[in-house]
Amino acid sequence: DLTRLKVLNMANNSFGGSIMEKGLHYESLVQVNLSTNFLTGEIPSQFNDALNLEELDLANNLITGTIPLTSVLPKMSQLILNGNALHGSIPARLYQLRNVTKLLLQSNKLTGTISSDIGQLANLMWLRLDHNVLQGSVPMEINDLKRLTHMYLHMNEFTGSISFKKREHIISDCGEPSKLQSPLQCDGCTLCCNAEGKCQYTNSQSYTPMVRTFGFVLGPICAVIIVVSALSLWAVSKTDNTMPESDVKVIDMCGDGTVYCFLFTDSIFCWFNVTLAVGTQVL
Repeated sequence: DLTRLKVLNMANNSFGGSIMEKGLHYESLVQVNLSTNFLTGEIPSQFNDALNLEELDLANNLITGTIPLTSVLPKMSQLILNGNALHGSIPARLYQLRNVTKLLLQSNKLTGTISSDIGQLANLMWLRLDHNVLQGSVPMEINDLKRLTHMYLHMNEFTGSISFKKREHIISDCGEPSKLQSPLQCDGCTLCCNAEGKCQYTNSQSYTPMVRTFGFVLGPICAVIIVVSALSLWAVSKTDNTMPESDVKVIDMCGDGTVYCFLFTDSIFCWFNVTLAVGTQVL
């Protein structure tokens, strides 16, 4: 009896055949994960009755046909159909999934354009349409998606120009050489891919990974150096700094021009210079 089934997870197996259309109570389903199998056939239209469905993952199968979305699924948050052989255009109803946060349709055979209605997906965070045969211009309404952080559009046939607001990851076919006469011009993309499938960081974003790396590495090291310097200075201030007379000069021991002679002073400015010198040599 599957009439009360809410979660169906049969991912990462070797199941073949088509997705069952009868015997499954679609209205009660909340999560369906049949990814990474050998499923064939088309996506059952009965999924349009799954009004409680929140997650549908059919990725990495051999599913054909179109995306049979003809009704609004109000609770849908994740629609994952990548890695199949789906064709046809992106259905209009898909742009009405107001609660969807992850939409993964890459690596199919989808054609047509992206509708300006995509701006209605206010909660969308991940959008992957790469490795399809989509054409036309990329609608400016994508900039209305305030929560969008990852968008992959490469390996399609988009043309024209687009300017994106700052996002974490935006990849498009804005690299050279291009297979198109009028390749996409992208202002704000983090990666530009070319006809050979090679992707490079754009000039405005190429420094980002380096900055993050240095931040993670240098931050803790500098913090340790500052703390050690502060503690040493405090210890020096608490001890008797009087020393017996001697003909040996500290500068002679250190050598001319060395910043480390500042270690023999209680000047905060001097200790700051030593900290900078040590930090530079460590890095």
